[in-house]
Amino acid sequence: MPKGSSGIKRGAPSSGMIRGVPVSEIERRKGTRDHQGDYSMRQGEVREDYARVGIELNDYEAQEIHIALARFTFMGDTDMRQAASKFHGGERLTKDEQRALERIRMCEEYCQIAPSLPVGKYKTIYRGVKLSETTPEYAEALMSKKIGEAWDIDRMPTSFSTSLSVAEKFAQTPSGKGIIVHMPTRHLKNAPSIRGISQCPKEEEVLVADYNWRVSRISDKRTSGDGYYHIYLRHSR
Repeated sequence: MPKGSSGIKRGAPSSGMIRGVPVSEIERRKGTRDHQGDYSMRQGEVREDYARVGIELNDYEAQEIHIALARFTFMGDTDMRQAASKFHGGERLTKDEQRALERIRMCEEYCQIAPSLPVGKYKTIYRGVKLSETTPEYAEALMSKKIGEAWDIDRMPTSFSTSLSVAEKFAQTPSGKGIIVHMPTRHLKNAPSIRGISQCPKEEEVLVADYNWRVSRISDKRTSGDGYYHIYLRHSR
């Protein structure tokens, strides 16, 4: 995830309209949904999710959104993020990058209309970050955050997990342990489980497109405790 990226849209709407339907109406209608079974969610259910909030998709649109989400869960997220960053940096995109940009926009829209994770069951979701990622400056930027400082997850849909052990696995490399981000679910709105679409369902994945967060606590346990650098967030409504 590139440091300082401006995201796929400047200020994804917390109010306004999505495909002609008021966001307030979508939030009233979309409800909640827990993790689904492995590979169980087909394009028809994507179409049903949109219909539930008053938006009609054709089969092709539903298929394209399903493909975008599936690719995001397995290797495609990097290409999508890089395309979005280049676009907002004013760079020219290749045909493949334009397609990647379209797909991450589909992922964000789906987060806004899909049933949210049931927060009564899951109090916290987690993200693991390696210290030696392809873009190590991302980890460095996270570790430079101070208590009270804002973090908008780069204003892009971002994968979390309901499983702490999954996040710990993602934060590990042969050379050591990295960062665990703890995100409370209490105020989440645009954060559906995508386990039923995921190419890696055991990751218990939640796709988050809520961007207003602040660091509430930091616990550095790299030299004592579990060995991870823990960042705890709070929602800044």
